[in-house]
Amino acid sequence: MALMALDHVRFFFHASAAEFSPTNLEKASTLLFFTRWITHFCAPLFLLLAGVSAALMVNKKGIKSTAYFLWTRGLFLIILELLVFRFGWNITAFDHWEVHRMLVISMIGICMIMLAAFIYLPVRVVLGIGLIIVLFHNLLQNVLITPESPFYNLWVLAYKGGGMAPMGIVSVYVLFAFLPYRIIACGYGLVIISK
Repeated sequence: MALMALDHVRFFFHASAAEFSPTNLEKASTLLFFTRWITHFCAPLFLLLAGVSAALMVNKKGIKSTAYFLWTRGLFLIILELLVFRFGWNITAFDHWEVHRMLVISMIGICMIMLAAFIYLPVRVVLGIGLIIVLFHNLLQNVLITPESPFYNLWVLAYKGGGMAPMGIVSVYVLFAFLPYRIIACGYGLVIISK
């Protein structure tokens, strides 16, 4: 959490934050590079631990109660990011209400909602799905789905990230696609299997 806070503070207060990426080794100092580099592990670790927590919750409260919790918590996180956090990132969000950005909190919410459905499957299947996605999701890099496809927005949300096809007067930009972060299923499966 401290590393994430440090990275967010850097984003807002570092004089050259908008000029170059902190992972650009030609311009970034060693400390700046490693501060940004280490934060790439934070979201996957959060999700792995969320899966572990869900597994522990299933053992204590049962599948139905845990699924309800995951579904409502995931929905809450998505709504929170779209309606509240957006103003923390962009104070002019009131002027651009039609543009929505789905960042890491939305991605975590989507993963929680998906896990709410997955926990009804056998645990080995959930773990298998998580491991397959984590190990092989890069094989999809060369798949091309055009904006004209009816599956384009789902593709952007699940894997590609970026701007979705306009939906009426609303446009959505996905910074974190949820498929690579399905490590939540691994955390869930590993705890149950390890017993």
